[in-house]
Amino acid sequence: MSLPGLDHARLSRPWAAGGATDLTARILAPKMSKILGVPIQA
Repeated sequence: MSLPGLDHARLSRPWAAGGATDLTARILAPKMSKILGVPIQA
């Protein structure tokens, strides 16, 4: 069942894919992994 006007893709990911979003994740993942001591997938 789907509600009219409800965009499920926007609910699960409120930002657009690619570009600055992707670059930020790729830069921060190794740094966060080092700080937290656990592997992080970007």
